Amino acid sequence: MPSRTLPALTGASCVLLATGRTLTATLHLEDDALVVHLIEPAGLTRHAWPQTVVLDAMLEPGVTQVVADVAVHVDETTGDVLVTLDGADGDDVLAVPAGAVRSALTH
Repeated sequence: MPSRTLPALTGASCVLLATGRTLTATLHLEDDALVVHLIEPAGLTRHAWPQTVVLDAMLEPGVTQVVADVAVHVDETTGDVLVTLDGADGDDVLAVPAGAVRSALTH
């Protein structure tokens, strides 16, 4: 059986902005996507966003990057990455700490 390299996981506390609820998450880079697993009492939810969109947003804080089914925005003050969970025009926004995103993208 061929060996498989497992991704380096980064842990983070993320916030759902609409409710202020904090969720535990793991982040990692998988192929060309930033993958976030949100850990909740009801189970695990997986989200994946194109790496290029996240990187573009990080290079231009304050400018919203939109692709297909997600909008990504980097807060100019905190550097936190804000992503929509319910479509590009959605209002279910998750705040992911900047340091966790940078760590996941570089490991």
